[in-house]
Amino acid sequence: ISGTVTNSYTGQGIPAAAVSFKAVNATFSAVTDSAGAYSVRIVPNAYYDVAFEAADYKPVMSAGSFIRSRDRILNKALEPVARVIIDASVNGTPEPGATLDATASYRIMDGSTLDPAGTGWTQTDGLPADISDPMSASTAVVLGSTSDYAAHLVQVLKAPPITEADLPPDVVLQPINEIEKGLQDRNQVVAINPFGLEKAEHIPLKFTVKTSSGSYSAEVDVLTELPWMVNPGLKTVPVNSPVMLLAKCGDELDEITGEYLCTGQTSFTWSITQRPNGSNATLVDANTRSPWFAPDVVGNYVVQETGGSGANLTVHAGRYHGVIDPVLTLSSVIYGDGRPVGDENCTGCHTDGGAAPDNFTPWRQTGHAEAFTQGINTNGHFGENCFACHAVGFGSAAGGIDSTPNYTNFLNLLTSNQASGDIAYTWEDMLFQMPDTARLSNIQCESCHGPQDYTNAHKDQPGAPRVSLASDVCGSCHGEPERHGRFQQWQLSNHADYDLARSRGDRENCGRCHSGNGFVLWSKFGFDPKEDLTGMVDWNDDTVVPQTCAACHDPHNTGSTSGSDDTDAKVRIMGNSPVLLAGFQATGVGKGATCMTCHNSRASEIAEDGSYIIKTRNDSTWGATVAADLANPDETYTTDRPHHGVQADLLMGQNAYFVKTGNRGKHASGIEDVCVTCHMNKTQPPDILSYNQAGTNHTFAADPKICVECHTGGYPNTAAIQATVNGLLGQLQDALGAAYKKM
Repeated sequence: ISGTVTNSYTGQGIPAAAVSFKAVNATFSAVTDSAGAYSVRIVPNAYYDVAFEAADYKPVMSAGSFIRSRDRILNKALEPVARVIIDASVNGTPEPGATLDATASYRIMDGSTLDPAGTGWTQTDGLPADISDPMSASTAVVLGSTSDYAAHLVQVLKAPPITEADLPPDVVLQPINEIEKGLQDRNQVVAINPFGLEKAEHIPLKFTVKTSSGSYSAEVDVLTELPWMVNPGLKTVPVNSPVMLLAKCGDELDEITGEYLCTGQTSFTWSITQRPNGSNATLVDANTRSPWFAPDVVGNYVVQETGGSGANLTVHAGRYHGVIDPVLTLSSVIYGDGRPVGDENCTGCHTDGGAAPDNFTPWRQTGHAEAFTQGINTNGHFGENCFACHAVGFGSAAGGIDSTPNYTNFLNLLTSNQASGDIAYTWEDMLFQMPDTARLSNIQCESCHGPQDYTNAHKDQPGAPRVSLASDVCGSCHGEPERHGRFQQWQLSNHADYDLARSRGDRENCGRCHSGNGFVLWSKFGFDPKEDLTGMVDWNDDTVVPQTCAACHDPHNTGSTSGSDDTDAKVRIMGNSPVLLAGFQATGVGKGATCMTCHNSRASEIAEDGSYIIKTRNDSTWGATVAADLANPDETYTTDRPHHGVQADLLMGQNAYFVKTGNRGKHASGIEDVCVTCHMNKTQPPDILSYNQAGTNHTFAADPKICVECHTGGYPNTAAIQATVNGLLGQLQDALGAAYKKM
């Protein structure tokens, strides 16, 4: 059998192509010559699998061909894997200020002619690098300086995590660039989440070849080795780890570039004015907005900016201690419920009725308390890539889990057990053989509050240095799309509205729902609608946060499982709501009780003594309400409209005129968790921010397509429905306004 193997685009012969005829007991093969020709002798009258293969071409194969006893010619045309094949690479150590070597080669496979003017290197995103000779296949690429990357990281942390184009169809969110929901313009230790750091590191380069048939490209991803670490933005930090600072300077969004411009201050002067004895720590880029330093000795560092921002930050540097008692926990595994047990040095104070809140009892029942334990006992792929979030202090050089004496022994144990498939008792073995390493396993107090050993930020200064209600704390782990992207989902939601928090959140009673600070404070009073928070507000524009993770979830009592149908994730109020400001209680609404605590009409009134009068507004209360208005004609009328956000009233059938009240809607009677079911559980989050669209949707935007699960008749035309309803509401508003004025 003989023939020629050719390029399907050009018809030219392909040299060094492999031709094979494989039967049950024998294989006959040949290689084409420089013109693509081949010849091979085979045993006839047998079935053969025939294959034609060549580098850079798609193989052609046929199975079970019966070849008879005669010579024949068998030609074959192979299609190139691409019209133009490009090989591109970048070599060198990618660190700030480095010069890298970018090299590309290409092979035009379709016979087209090269257009040199359209061929060369470009950068598609990230901090601009200097490409020395973009038109050359081999060129030098010079990366930006450390200060350039610091400024770029700040911009990345400020910017929305995705664009409008990345949103799923029919999911309507507040315009992404309308409100600044990322890193705020404040004097602060900068919180860095994994997604933001990876994006700032990323320098995507592209080599393009343009020919008469089109343009073809190959991309190379350069990940710059930056000196900063993921952190929750606390002022209590691990020693020997970099701390980035930020000065407040009046950010304004540039609508053209999409970057936030510092408009109120152009020069900065930072200095460390106080440090522990023996410290030689120095500020890097001290004359920029975002300098950084690595505290080298345990203790307190006072850092000031004297150029105008007035930044005066005290950073507490310490080492990790760990709160798991390995001996008591081993006893729990063998004889008890198997869950971690806290160090008695901690639980001596943190106990029911003790000097500090008992946060250990609920914590040990959470998924956080077994995030490492379950990984090593059940997941054959669980390893060091997971430890930064599933253990304490990994990679921090401050006494974290990977600094313990038995850490290497633990890695050997884990590797051995995973190789054998016998991993069920890895945690028990670790507690027995490597107790120092086990002490720093799982997600503990120090994961969210910073290291506590050898600092005075714990006992002497409880609170501010070690506690933050900002979602950035959770984002240091739950901010790593695709698998862990709930922080970025939250950033897209209206709950992340810092502008609203600043405008309303510091008002004593508005702040209960318009700030996370107020909501958490209100929780200490059982969300009593009559509780007046006047005089208790200790936050301001620079410290207020919107409704963050810690507002809805008690971080010490989160539940053990989330992201699946078996979720038992907890929120602060479940089952029955407190008596709402709208004057009624929502019962049997599951996790929706937390939502309803704020999302109601807030129809109550403030009495002359400042207390709240809890009441409903319906036909039976109309007369008393009107009488009160007429008796106080100089006061603002209370009968004309409810406060916006009346979702709970509508679901529960309350606070409506001209209808019978108290009849729950089917959404509140037939759906277990009401709001949460449709807005979070059944609606998938944006796939770019979730692994296989798993997990709970924390954009809170319900997808209309889920309506057909209960409402038969096909996918609803939501735009038409909304337009009709808005038109009717407009007519109703005009009619009610006219009638009310007449009355």
